[in-house]
Formats: sequence, structure tokens, C-alpha cells
Amino acid sequence: MKAPSCGHLSGLSAAEIEQCFADTFARRYRVKLQGGASEPEYRPSTNGYHHLIYRENFPASALHEVAHWCIAGETRRKQVDFGYKYLPPPRSTRETLAFRDFERRPQALESVFAAAARVRFVVSADDLDLSPDAYQDFCVEVARSVPDTVAWIQSSSDRRAYDFLGALLACRHINSIAHESDAVSHWLATLSINPFPQSSAGRG
Repeated sequence: MKAPSCGHLSGLSAAEIEQCFADTFARRYRVKLQGGASEPEYRPSTNGYHHLIYRENFPASALHEVAHWCIAGETRRKQVDFGYKYLPPPRSTRETLAFRDFERRPQALESVFAAAARVRFVVSADDLDLSPDAYQDFCVEVARSVPDTVAWIQSSSDRRAYDFLGALLACRHINSIAHESDAVSHWLATLSINPFPQSSAGRG
């Protein structure tokens, strides 16, 4: 299985994705998704709302940051940027491998969210100087992570990714009943496939 295709490019806007996120998580988790930043950031709070911040008004960036949030456990959600210290390029070989390890699973999850929202998915290596072969290797790693990610969405006791996927589909009126017990699983079983993820140097 390769990374999912997002279909045509007329998908959900960043504002619609924010609303899906708010409707699903704001009250229970006290977290807000918001755009307008030059760089993505996660800012936890001890007495108010946590802030999950994405770049500009880019729907793909919103989905990427939500993917990180859905994967992060309770301990990591109490830390700035989920406890990850971003290291910009140029990176050593070891640093590049660490970046790929950190980004592989979130980008696989992002690709599933993007397919549901009909937002164009682009594998991001976040390094303009990365060789085409190294970039393609990372694309393959992300693609190979998709089946395990889909299985995790369906089986995890943490239902955040499943619930957000359902919210995205409901927003697009894919399912007339937003929380139908097998609606998300049925959609995942019919997920379309794009064999060639495209490149991006941008972060988040």
C-alpha cells in the first residue's frame, strides 16, 4: 500500500479543518487549532487552552499538525512541540535519519487525513539539498507506514485519529451519520491509492 491519493484539489479549507477539530476536541481536551504562523508550534497550557499552531492558512499544514497531536500521548502533549527540538537543515546523516524517524508516522497519518479532506498530500523532507534518491527513500518509508497507520486508527484505544477522520468525512458529507460505528472503517477500506507521493521542502 502506498500513500493515499487526495483526489481533486477542491477540498476542505483551513477554516473548515479548524472547525472540525474544534467540534471534535476543543471541549474535551481544551485545545485549539489555529493558523497564521510563519512556523508550526505546539504550546501546552497548565490553566487554559493548549494551542496547536500551523503555517499561514495552509490546509495541509493544519492536517500535519493534527497528525502530530493525534499521535502524541498525554505526557508529550504537556511539552512544547511535544518534546521535539526542531533542527533545521542542513543536517548530518544521523540528524536526517532522526528527522525521518520522527516524521514518518505523522506524515503517513497526514496522508490519510488529507485523503478524507481532499487536500493535496505532499511528502515533506524539509530539506532542499536532499538528493532525489534520499527523498524517494523517505517517500517509500512514509508509504510503507500507511497500512500500519490505518490499522492503528481502527484498533487503538486512543480514538482521536479515528474521531477526527470521522469529522472530516462528515464535513464533506461522506457519511450522513457522523458517528456511525463502521463508517470510518468502511471509508478506509475503499481508500484510493497514489503510487507516487510528491515532494516538498517546507516544514509543517
